Amino acid sequence: MHSLMRSKRIAGSAAGLLAAAVALSLGVAPAADAAPAPDIKVTQNYSDAIVAGDGISCNGGGIVADNQYYRRFDMSVYGAQNGFKVSKMTVAVEEATSSAGGVPGDFNIYAIDHTADLTIANLGTPVGTTPVDLESASGSELKSAAISATIPAGKDMVIELSVDDAGAGDASFYPGANEAPELGTTYLSSTSCGITEPTELAAVGPFAGIANIMFVNGKTTDCMTAETAATTAATTAAAAATKATAATADKAAADKKVTKAKKKLKKAKKSGVASKIKKAKAKLKKAKKAAKAANAAYAAAQAAKAAADAALTAANAAQATKCAQPALPPAPAAPAGGQATKPASKGGFSLSSAR
Repeated sequence: MHSLMRSKRIAGSAAGLLAAAVALSLGVAPAADAAPAPDIKVTQNYSDAIVAGDGISCNGGGIVADNQYYRRFDMSVYGAQNGFKVSKMTVAVEEATSSAGGVPGDFNIYAIDHTADLTIANLGTPVGTTPVDLESASGSELKSAAISATIPAGKDMVIELSVDDAGAGDASFYPGANEAPELGTTYLSSTSCGITEPTELAAVGPFAGIANIMFVNGKTTDCMTAETAATTAATTAAAAATKATAATADKAAADKKVTKAKKKLKKAKKSGVASKIKKAKAKLKKAKKAAKAANAAYAAAQAAKAAADAALTAANAAQATKCAQPALPPAPAAPAGGQATKPASKGGFSLSSAR
């Protein structure tokens, strides 16, 4: 028989609730050429602290059965209503050991209709997946892996940690969790424990208030669009600067020719030779005409450079805004009844095995 159990911890009061909201500022300040913005963190956890004894898993005698943990995200909360590109996924591990040298699992990302129920059928095929080894020699830690997934505009994102059934092996696994406030909720499914659909932890045992630590990093579509615009603006500004430099040199050269032509005309007038004077006047006229054109080109180039610089500043500012780390809403109140009721030892909640 498999049972849904808490990690090894004697019953007792948990640490106080952590209510501080996440409010990171990771925007890119306007610059001559803004660097790519850092990825934002999409999380429902108000704390990433792993609390011993809060991890729940379906297992038999400490040997892990199949476990699937989920979190569902309304992407509009993170400014990603127009789409999101996932680059990394992270889960917390409280305990993961095996004499075989590995606790295999998978990170999966899904895109689901905002109004659809969270069911296996509605999840469909992952839009991103990567295998992971969850074994942790150090005990409690955050496990991360690169994963590429695109969440289309208007869709909710579901992230899943799937842990393989150890079968005849001896792998043990408990996820990292805590009882701090959370913006969403942790869901679990496990055929071995008879939980065939993603189900809130509070609905399968005395686990109200338990929050698995699971999050992703990535960029919103709006951020990536703003980055592209900033890159284009930087290219335009660089080209305008090059033209302005060339126009400045041309202006200086043209002005110098006017000065030289004036000196020659003065010299010709002193000579009193009509032909020399006529020729010198013609050259001065030509030099002045060229200088007028060069000065006009210089003014236009300077105006274009100023406009390009202003556009770059605006594009960098837009990138900083669109790519900034969003703050979570104020932490919600603790679930009714306070902290989760902790069984004194493993085996506090039993379900019949599907195997």
